[in-house]
Amino acid sequence: MHRGICVFLLLFSLLTGQMSATPSDWAAVQQLAAGERIEIGLFIGGPLKGKIDHVTPEAVFVRQGSKTIEVKIGDVERLYRRQSGHGGRWALLGAAVGAGAGGAAGGALLERESGFGAAMAGTVVLFSGIGALLGYAIGHGKSVLIYKAPPRKR
Repeated sequence: MHRGICVFLLLFSLLTGQMSATPSDWAAVQQLAAGERIEIGLFIGGPLKGKIDHVTPEAVFVRQGSKTIEVKIGDVERLYRRQSGHGGRWALLGAAVGAGAGGAAGGALLERESGFGAAMAGTVVLFSGIGALLGYAIGHGKSVLIYKAPPRKR
């Protein structure tokens, strides 16, 4: 059982893992288009979510409903762009990986049991369902780091 779970997690992490650099250039923020959904982590206060109205070299203007909020570059700790996800595609991928891992785990665990076919089918269905849920969770709407402020001097 542990071998199947390890294989499942390894395959899933390889298929879904993405390396990303930590951007610290405000020019990346200036490239964002008006209307894109963002989330800003502020040095003081909680996160700010909204859509970009416009960006200047000194600030980003965020629309929240009918009001526009100016956030100066010095107040921004991190800025994320919210991407709409492809949860269905990732759920299918997760289900396929889960079914393969379930088949491997079921074969290893149940090779000496009677009623092998039903137990194998149950294991494949269980792992497939778990994989689909994990795939949907991973692929459904991601936050991509666009800007991270350089460390402040104390």
